[in-house]
Amino acid sequence: MDNIVSLNEISVGFEPSSPPVMEGVSLHVDRGEFVVVCGVSGVGKSSLLRVVCGLLEPRAGSVEVSAAAGASGSRPFGFVFQEPRLFPWRRVQANVELGLEELDLDKSERHERALQALQLVGLGELGRRFPGQLSGGQRQRVGIARALAVRPSLLLMDEPFSSLDAVTRRTLQHELLSIWASTDASVLFVTHDIEEAAFLADRIVLLAGTPAHVVKEYRITDQRPRSTEDAGFQSTVRTVRADLHSFQSNSL
Repeated sequence: MDNIVSLNEISVGFEPSSPPVMEGVSLHVDRGEFVVVCGVSGVGKSSLLRVVCGLLEPRAGSVEVSAAAGASGSRPFGFVFQEPRLFPWRRVQANVELGLEELDLDKSERHERALQALQLVGLGELGRRFPGQLSGGQRQRVGIARALAVRPSLLLMDEPFSSLDAVTRRTLQHELLSIWASTDASVLFVTHDIEEAAFLADRIVLLAGTPAHVVKEYRITDQRPRSTEDAGFQSTVRTVRADLHSFQSNSL
């Protein structure tokens, strides 16, 4: 398949004299694929996303990203953070327009693109509200809308649902899959939640060890929508959890 991201034997560290936090990491994302990187907190998952979008330079290895701006008025990447990072003094629609302001779009087109993105995440009627008037789940939807408004080739998602309650988190997981299916974007999603990974992914990449490296990959072939009560789903979760515990124990 056509790779949109290819990381080859990358090593990452934060101080020149310090040991690497990540070493020999190789992974790829095919165009249109939903890949989830899973691992314990602090293993370097967020750093991996920063390497992909060019915010962090690896010490070694190569990074090949074929995500590129498509039609005029788009960006290669859309980034969804753990927290929505909304400006409280800007209305919801103005927050979504933020990523569009440096693109070659006139004001009316920015308004229309923001509204379309809000409608896609189910907030089309709330564009005039301020972030403080929204629930936590609604604010995270705004963050997703802001990323989608730039029509990215690759959507990078850094544990975007980790701070939400279980019911809201599952609702947004369903909505994310629906949104992904309606766009051409590839998704690289990171999480420490194994159930979330199994629910969302075409493929799970397990990151573990000290320094961290890819220890195993799992192709998830279960049809969507997936049920957490399904025997196949539960088997996947048990397998990934057991492997993670094994690799972490061996690295101590």
